[in-house]
Order: sequence, then C-alpha cells, then structure tokens
Amino acid sequence: MIRNYIITALRNFNRFRSYSIVNLFGLSAGMAAVLLIYTFIAHEVGFDRFHENYGSIYRIGSHVEMAGDHSITGPVSQGRLPVLLPDAIPEITTVTRIDPFPVVDIEYRQNRFRGNNLFYVDKDFLDIFTFPVIEGDPAAPLEDPGNVVITADLANKIFGTTQASGESITVDGRDYMVSAVVENPPVQSHLRFDLLITFSSLPDEEKYIDNRGFSFHSYFLLDEVAGREAALETTKEFITGYYRERLSGTGITATPFLQPLSEIYLHSEHIDYDVEYKGSMSNIYIFSLLALFILIIAVVNHINLATARAETRSKEVALRKITGATRTDLVKQFISESVITTLIATAIAVSLAELIIPSFGNIVGRNLTIEYGALEIWVFLIVTVLVVGLAAGSYPAFYLARFRPVRILFKTEASGRARGRLLKITLVVFQFAIAIFLITCLVILQRQVRYMQTGHRGFTSENVVILDDLTSGIRESYEVVKKELLSLSEVLSVAGSNGIPGRHTAIQNSYPAAGNREDAIMMYEVRVHDGYFKTFEIPFVSGTNFSREMHPEIILNEEAVRALGLEDPLGEEIYVWEFRGRVVGVVRDYHFQSLHEPIKPIAHTRFSPFIQYMPVRIAPGDTAKTLEAIRKVMQKFDPDYVFSYFFMDKDLRQSYEQEERSAKLVGFAAALSIIVSLLGIYALTSFTIIKRTREIGIRKVLGATSGSILFMLYRDLGRWVLPAIVIGWTFAWYVMKGWLENFAYRIEMEPWMFIFSGAAALVVAILTVTGLAVRGAHTNPADSLKYE
Repeated sequence: MIRNYIITALRNFNRFRSYSIVNLFGLSAGMAAVLLIYTFIAHEVGFDRFHENYGSIYRIGSHVEMAGDHSITGPVSQGRLPVLLPDAIPEITTVTRIDPFPVVDIEYRQNRFRGNNLFYVDKDFLDIFTFPVIEGDPAAPLEDPGNVVITADLANKIFGTTQASGESITVDGRDYMVSAVVENPPVQSHLRFDLLITFSSLPDEEKYIDNRGFSFHSYFLLDEVAGREAALETTKEFITGYYRERLSGTGITATPFLQPLSEIYLHSEHIDYDVEYKGSMSNIYIFSLLALFILIIAVVNHINLATARAETRSKEVALRKITGATRTDLVKQFISESVITTLIATAIAVSLAELIIPSFGNIVGRNLTIEYGALEIWVFLIVTVLVVGLAAGSYPAFYLARFRPVRILFKTEASGRARGRLLKITLVVFQFAIAIFLITCLVILQRQVRYMQTGHRGFTSENVVILDDLTSGIRESYEVVKKELLSLSEVLSVAGSNGIPGRHTAIQNSYPAAGNREDAIMMYEVRVHDGYFKTFEIPFVSGTNFSREMHPEIILNEEAVRALGLEDPLGEEIYVWEFRGRVVGVVRDYHFQSLHEPIKPIAHTRFSPFIQYMPVRIAPGDTAKTLEAIRKVMQKFDPDYVFSYFFMDKDLRQSYEQEERSAKLVGFAAALSIIVSLLGIYALTSFTIIKRTREIGIRKVLGATSGSILFMLYRDLGRWVLPAIVIGWTFAWYVMKGWLENFAYRIEMEPWMFIFSGAAALVVAILTVTGLAVRGAHTNPADSLKYE
C-alpha cells in the first residue's frame, strides 16, 4: 500500500510538474528558514550548560538607587560581601569573585603579547566552573599566590605548546608562575578569559578590594538541598542587611537579586555593566515568531496549491471511488503524498540551509553550524516533516475525498465549493497579511536604526580616532606625546581620558558640598585632560575649560546641574564620591550613552592623571597617511607599543549592532514571506481563472474586451490583497509602537511607512499574476466554451 502511495505521488509530481516545483520551492524555502532559526535558537539556549554544576550556580546582582529617581541595575556586588556567605548560609559551599580586565600585556623573554583578557578571581573559581585542566596542577592550581592559570590558546601563542606549567611570565609588570593550562572557554560560555590570577596575588589585596567598591561579579555554588528556595531567600535577606549597614548615611540603597546561571546569558537585557557575552530572550521570541510565520505561510501555500489542483484531480477521485476506494483510503493517499512532498522539501531545505548558514550567521552575529550528530536535530526534522506533512495535507485530503463520483463524472457538482474558495481566499489573505506586517516592521526598524546612527548626539564623532591599549610608558609621557602629535599638520586636537562616549564609565554618588550626603544623586564620572571638549566639539554653555594645573575642578553637563538643583553652578563645590571639587564650567547635554537611554548627569573631572584613551581629531584627507604619522609618534615614546586605534563614528554605530541585526533578520524573513505569499497568490489566481474559464468565454462572446476581463481579474486580486494590507498594518502599528518605546529617543511612525509597504506588496502581487491574467483575458472564446 505504501509503495502504491509513493508511486502515485511521484506520478502526480511528474504530471503536474509546474505546480509541484512551485510547491516544493515554497516548502523548501520555508523549511530551510525554520531550520536556520532553530539552529540559532539551539545555540543560544545551550549557553553555559557544559558546567558540571550548571543547575546550582548563582550570580549576585544589585539594584542601586539614589535620590532624584536615579538607579542602576548591575551584575555586581560589594567586594567584601561574597566571602562572608559560606559562614552565614550553610547551603552555600563555594564562592568566587571575578574582576575582569579585558586588555593586559604579557611579557615572556623580551616578547610582548597584548590584548589578553584577565580575570582576577578567588582560588575556588575552578571548583565552581568547569574549565578542565589539560596540563599542570589539576587539584588546586590557584591555591598559591603568584600562580597564574592560562588557556590553551594563550599557551600556544606564548610558548608554542600547552606544556607550559612551571614557566614564568610577566603580567602588567608583575611576575607569575604558570601553574596550569585549561581548555579554552567554549563558544557557548558567557565567561571568556585568557588568564586567571587570584586576588591574593596582588600586593595589597585588602586595599584593592575596598577601592573597587561595587565592581565584582560574584558567583556562588549552592549545595543540592531540598530547601533551595528557602536558602536563596535567606541569602537575599543576609545581603540586604549587609548593604543596609554598609551604606548607612550615604543616600544609597542597594537591593540584591540572585540569577541562576541558566538565566544569565538570555535574561540579562535589563542589566547594565554586564559581561560582554550575553544574548537576548527577546530575540528568541522574535526568531521563534518569525519561524512560526514562515512555516505557516509555507503550509498555507501548500494547501492552496493542492486545492487549486483539485479541479484536475476530481475525475481521478471519482474513478478511485467507483473502483472501491473508501474515503479513508483516499485521505491516506493524499496525506501520504503531502508527507512525501514534505520529505523531499526537507531534503532540499537541508541543502539550502547548508549553503545559507554562513551568511545567516553573519546576520545574527554568531558562528553557526548544523550539528547533525546531535539527536535533537533529527527529532526536530522528523517532527517537522510529520507536522508539516499532516497539517499541509489534511485539508486537501478531506476536501478531495468528499467528492461524489456520479455528480463529478456527469458535471452536476463542481469540484470547488463556495466554502472551499472562501477558505483559500482567507488563507491567502492571512499569509499576505504576515508579509505586509514584516515589510512594515522592516521599514520602521530601519528608519529607527538610521536615526540612531546618524542623529546628532551633541558632539561630533566624524574624523575622531581613538588610540587605546596605551602602555605605561605612553601614559607617563602623555603631555609630551600630546605635544608631538599636535605638531603634525594633520592632527587638529588631542585629549586624554578614562572614558569616551558609547563606552561604560564610572558611576558615583554626587551631592553639593553644602548639602546632605543622603540626598546624593547618581552621577557618571569621566576623568579627562585638556582638549577633550575641543576634540569632540562639545560646546560650553557657561564657564571655562580646566585650568592648566591639575586642580580639583569639575565641568558638568546641563542635566547634572538640574539633577543637583544648582541655580548658579559656577563656583559651587560638589562631591563626586569622596572627591571634592569646584564647578568651573557647564557644557551642553550630549549623549554619552546610546539613544536607548535618556541623557544622564555627567561630571568631567581631573581627580586622576590616569588615561585609558587618547581621542585625536584629524583633518579630512589621506587617513592612511595620517594614521601612519600618528603611529610613528606613539612608537617613538614606546617602541614596543602595538598601534591600536578605532574610529569614533564606527564604534558608536556598533552600539546599535543588535538593532541592525534585527533589521537584517526581519528583512530576510520579509523577503521570504513575500516570495512564498506570491506563490499563494499565483496559485489562487490560477485556480480562479480555471474556475471562470467558461464565464470569461461568455463575457467575450457578449462583447467584453480583454481590458475589461483583465480589470475583473485585477479587481479580484485587490479583494484579496487589500484586506491583508489593513490587517498587516494594524498589527505592525501595535508591535512597532511597543518596540519604539524601548528607546528614549525615537522616530515617529509616519503614514508613508505604511503606504510604502502596502503599495510595494500590491505592485509585486500585480506583477506576479499579470501573466496568468493576460493569458486568461486573451483566451479564444471558442476554446473557453469548449473547456466544459
């Protein structure tokens, strides 16, 4: 029986070749897209699962509030807190603090290796997290002060082998002995490092811990106990009490929260100052919805094509029934055909996905591969084939199986009924509405991304080069380096700072010296040198720039003046954390962060000579020549300096990388949806013309022109597409209105955005069916009337 179903399916495929190819293309494209999205989702939800203690690891976070409705939520805790937890909470067995330093230098035998990611940790770090030791001390590699643990990649880079234990290296001027080499952190790890050093290896651990304040990423391992929820609640109560006592009289309120390791990667969108590698649960929902939309469109298209073909298969059904086939037999046959078609489409989809996955990976910013060795992928493919095959084949099967043989053979019953046609139209309207929805969302999304990238931020980022990874030699010679750079004709201004727009900087509590510390507000602090405001072209509203001497002077932005309640800020003295300074100037508000956030209070200070960046404004022209001249100056003061730089405007654009990726993905989904939806329109138009062949012939005999026939067919198309446009517009407006509310600065949705998407879809639909419509309108009336 199954063999007969397969042979019949293949014969029908060959007999109705054009329909079958169109059907296969729609299903294959849709299923390839679903397979790609499944691969991405599987990659994202698999983060951190390689740790042996995956289900028992928690991270401590803090929600910090100050006066003036200022708050911040971070994955950090105060430095002395975590080590108290094992004694206070018996269920907590192990803790570790992490203080990440993304760029450190390593020296080995006169060779310097730059840009290494260092984690300062506690000695139990490797007892909590599973990063297997492949060489060296597997028991307690971080036990002794002065030890360093490095990854396999770093060992190969420095020593040319992973057999590196016992070797001595210098990290930022201090000597350490390699005690172990561990496997590289997997791609699906939210923690990425090159080397680990314990806090106990620092010259003054206690002072370091105190100075870093709320800067530590702290994790703890919870014992496998029945009362886990009670233990977590007790932990939060203990931390709350500790914060209350520690911050008494500061005007700061800190509320702890505990994150399971399983939620860190995908559920940290609301958290500031998080580790670099984090995903987005919103993206998982969006991608899942896109996959569902695409799959529904493909299935609907398959149903429409199958029922459109029913007219040509009605006699086959009648003859099968006359020769003894039951309705159940026919349903089995047509569902089998659908499953076989889906199976072939899946095979093609897998091939398409393999071709597309590198480009798709670039869109979503991931290095994706389809893991055919994993059981999950085969379960997914088998379930998809069965679900799509049954869903796509059920209606056509029951639709065809209910035909009555005598009435079909003697033309007393048309194979298509009104309710069948209504369902086809409804399905086409539905799938086209999804396409309109996606196109409209794409237009709005791209406009918002463009607005964020090109909108005025209150400073000028064009032609600004940021020199980073500065060595101690360059930092100590900053004034001389600056003077040398300014001697270049291509360099217009130079500055030094520990922060730049678009990058995280310190957050302090701040209050007027004449006021009360308990009324402190949250203030962003940027420590800068002369030339900062000139380099970024940030205008002064009042006051002056810093004086030449390193006085405790402060320059505020307008929002800081408002937040501090200063009517005449010039000359006022304020505290920024423990430092007291005099306000000498006020600059116009500018976007130090992305346009996701409103402008925050900013204090520009010179409390420290340390610089992390050197912003340099260059003249337009031969950029390569200018960069080479700057490189020579920098290496004149430190020959070992590896010239490292980036352009300010490009760096700022990366702040909206997530939105750009979303726009590309929605564009991909919209294009695919339009293509598959147009196949549905094509199928329904073909079905309509077949059903109205005799009507068209009679109209032409009675004097109707080809133009009027064409108009009649286009009018039907309008009846299908226009409701889809209205439905698509409605949902797009609702969804994008909510999405735009995530941005403090956003575009307004304008009518043209909706009109454009609707007009584009309508024009493409008209072009798609024009060939069929013209052919139907120009059919010879004699042939049309002979049709039945």
